[in-house]
Amino acid sequence: MARGSRGDIVHSVGVRYRALGAGLLRTRMYNMGTPGDDENAEKWKDLDPIILSRKTGREKTVIANFQDQAMQVQFRCIHIDEVFTISKIINFVKPVAESYPIKSGSA
Repeated sequence: MARGSRGDIVHSVGVRYRALGAGLLRTRMYNMGTPGDDENAEKWKDLDPIILSRKTGREKTVIANFQDQAMQVQFRCIHIDEVFTISKIINFVKPVAESYPIKSGSA
């Protein structure tokens, strides 16, 4: 999970990972919003699945576009004979704010 230091708001730009295995690896990224967030905001995004290989040194980079305090990446295989190993994950984030704006009292 990518988190800004001190609760900063970050723009999650993408993730790079090295995966080995057999089968089809499905990846989903979650925008870990706070309670009361806009209900129409994108909460998750399915990324293109990749065909796994047991002998690859390549790293897959996927693009994301979330802006919040945290992001989660989910990797999964859904068939019984599919397996995977993630040996490296890099999240690309850019700080955009130190906190959410403070809401003033009711008028």
